[in-house]
Amino acid sequence: VGDIDDDGDNNKSNRGIHDDDYDYEELPLDFPRRKEALVALAAVRRACKMTCSLQPNPSSSATTTVVGDNNNGDNKETISTVTKVDASPVTLADFAAQAMILTDLASAYPDDSFLAEEDSQSLSSSSSSDDTAYRMLMESLKEVTNMSTDEEVIDGLDLGQKFLLPPKSDDEPVVKNVWCLDPIDGTKGFLRGR
Repeated sequence: VGDIDDDGDNNKSNRGIHDDDYDYEELPLDFPRRKEALVALAAVRRACKMTCSLQPNPSSSATTTVVGDNNNGDNKETISTVTKVDASPVTLADFAAQAMILTDLASAYPDDSFLAEEDSQSLSSSSSSDDTAYRMLMESLKEVTNMSTDEEVIDGLDLGQKFLLPPKSDDEPVVKNVWCLDPIDGTKGFLRGR
């Protein structure tokens, strides 16, 4: 993620967020923590475009497909969905949005911590009985996030658990910020096209 000066200039190229993702005029120059807010807004805006492209049409009769049903969620009638231990649904869009947003934020602010709802354990345990289902979901995640390896997706998801990790050494910097993320607040509504 590129650095943003107080005047809104993007100083270096970036992998995830591109210059057209920023709206430098949406926040006044004296907005508190403007740099962080602009990066966060750009990351969320990028993830929103992706989740909207995956959201099922509200008029379709079948809106969810359990992972393993040979659907990668790209036909807008269904989206790959897994059920977590607490019986709540989590979609391909939930996993992808979290991985994208946290990767963008961590790239810009590597010393910050993150708290997020999903993790790679829920991704792998939800389909642990079916390796084909796991591979299908992982391939779909890599495609929609533009991440090239399973490890990138897993690392992006697990950044949401970073706040739980003990310091690696006494020299590790003190955490300046903790970012909290619920990738799609209202997954059931999302599945109904709302």
